[in-house]
Amino acid sequence: MGDEIRSLVAAHNPRAVIAMSLVLAAIGGCADPEGAIEPAERTWVSIEVGVYRYCAIASDGELRCWGCVDDEVEDLPDEWDCAPPPGRYLDVAIGRTHTCGLREDGEVVCWGRCLEGQCTAAPGPFVELAAGWYHSCGLRPDGSVTCWGCGVNGVGGPVLPEACEVPDATLHRIVGATKHTCGLDDDGGIVCWSAGVQNGVPSGQGFVDLALGEVDLGCALDGGGAGVCWGSYPIDDPPRAYTRVAVGFYFACGLEPDGAVSCWGTRMETPPPAGEYVDVSAAGDGACALAADGSVACWGGDYGQRLSGPEGTTECW
Repeated sequence: MGDEIRSLVAAHNPRAVIAMSLVLAAIGGCADPEGAIEPAERTWVSIEVGVYRYCAIASDGELRCWGCVDDEVEDLPDEWDCAPPPGRYLDVAIGRTHTCGLREDGEVVCWGRCLEGQCTAAPGPFVELAAGWYHSCGLRPDGSVTCWGCGVNGVGGPVLPEACEVPDATLHRIVGATKHTCGLDDDGGIVCWSAGVQNGVPSGQGFVDLALGEVDLGCALDGGGAGVCWGSYPIDDPPRAYTRVAVGFYFACGLEPDGAVSCWGTRMETPPPAGEYVDVSAAGDGACALAADGSVACWGGDYGQRLSGPEGTTECW
């Protein structure tokens, strides 16, 4: 079952393809301004940035999360802790104060602050996860989507049932935002649902990558690397060709064909460190990139010591 799910994850999730292509190497450092990577003892194969926590998956399936904070709660209760349940993971999605991980058997486990029911995961199997502030969603092997939370089966917090009312569509990617979720269909069209759907979602086809931010902002890339951004608070379209795109608060970052990362917008004043990367993730006022050797570099805001990295000892900028 594990090998079958792993193959299905790779077919739907570009980050899983990246993860499976990385060789075992030293990890955990930051790229310095000259592009050198400080080696450590573990190879990370996937990185996910959230507003209030960051997570990374290692080559052995270990999932590690760090920097868990909430700007409305000074001391987080123990049940909101960063630490995931033990297990081997293939994917991770971060909401506001909850996290969901996809295990090797295709089942989902969620933890954190879960008042809106966003941690009550539906039975699998799933091949990719997405999370908003009050809901979580999973993409199934047949391209259908199941969402949970939304205040419908929770004990408090906002009630947003439309965030769990998924469309009748076959998707091969899903990404989450504050109150809504979007995905890519078989033609590369963008499909979104919930009341929080951003203004100006492109109606074309042929998109191969998609990212959403928390302030009504989204960006997508087509097969040639050209991109478009939209929303109520839009930023410029991607300034050059990219292979991956990530979106934060009023800014976006892209992975260039040569492995460099560059960012644009108004809320990211710190430039990405030089280096050769294979993936990039962003949220809030921070971003991280996964290097070709399996190391992690983070930059931007350091609220909650998020820049310490998955090993807890790196110094990023």
